[in-house]
Amino acid sequence: MILKKTDELGSLNKAALEMNMSYTKAYSLIKNAEKNLSVKLLIKQIGGKYGGGSIVTEEAKDIIKKYEEFDRRVGESVERLYNEIF
Repeated sequence: MILKKTDELGSLNKAALEMNMSYTKAYSLIKNAEKNLSVKLLIKQIGGKYGGGSIVTEEAKDIIKKYEEFDRRVGESVERLYNEIF
């Protein structure tokens, strides 16, 4: 997930590179998500002595936690259903 990787690395560009994704694609994903969710997900830090970066907002961190919980529960449900059926 691009947001989680950006939080880990402090940079959308570094996160995109690590995920074999162009910066343009990653930026587009973030902007579309912000538009659809009506929530600011990243705060960009421009250049400076040590270069720029991206800070993941608290709202974005909350979305990451909710998504991880959702993903965990979906996996449990699929496993339970698989075991019931097969």
